[in-house]
Amino acid sequence: RGGPDFRLGAWQGFEGEDMEATIDLGSSTELHRLALGCLQDQNSWIFMPARVSFEISLDGVTFSSAGSATSGVDPHEDGAILRDCEVRLKGALARYVRVRAESLRSCPAWHKGAGNKCWIFVDEVTAE
Repeated sequence: RGGPDFRLGAWQGFEGEDMEATIDLGSSTELHRLALGCLQDQNSWIFMPARVSFEISLDGVTFSSAGSATSGVDPHEDGAILRDCEVRLKGALARYVRVRAESLRSCPAWHKGAGNKCWIFVDEVTAE
């Protein structure tokens, strides 16, 4: 998992765009929690995703929504903030998990980088 210093290489960064990934769990698994680890460091133009959406599938072709989450972190908050954006499930069966983190795309009007591309940083997708 990534730590509070994004420069150490444990994070995947996406500048001005959303992140989407599909994970093959190898076999059908009963899921109770899906999460994506995220980092905010607004001084470095890194913000929490606006929303993280999760979808599940048994065949990798037809997906259904498993829910969405936000971090609850104020974008004005200073310092490095680590947070899992997560959804709880009631034993949903899936082999594939698709996660999409929606970027703000650009720094907010109040920010020193207003109008410029901002980042989302993610580390791990958790499927429990």
